[in-house]
Amino acid sequence: MHELPVISRVVEVCVRHAQQNNARRILKIELKVGPFSDLEPEWMQRYFDHVSKETLAAGARLEIEKLPLIFRCVWCEHEFAVPLPDIDADGKRAEVTCPECGNSECSCIAEKGYRIGNMEIV
Repeated sequence: MHELPVISRVVEVCVRHAQQNNARRILKIELKVGPFSDLEPEWMQRYFDHVSKETLAAGARLEIEKLPLIFRCVWCEHEFAVPLPDIDADGKRAEVTCPECGNSECSCIAEKGYRIGNMEIV
């Protein structure tokens, strides 16, 4: 149920931005969700459909993109994605090595939350 306040805020921000740009309607909202977020896409869509009624976002497409798990090498600062299935329940992997230099000292820099990517308006 924590998806409701998140989606309410997304709609509020997008509608305000659309109004400031004299838009008549929002066609699409891209929402980027961090790999550690526990937001459920199905519930996000349901709440979006409900919350956006009678706003400039009514009927808009909500596109949800789950962001990859990103690591940064401590030595060369190269950033690279690691598939979530390769990570155990503690958020650790037996060995994460930098594909650029082979170093195993890498830090996870993935986002937990969400952010609005792009928005299409008319």
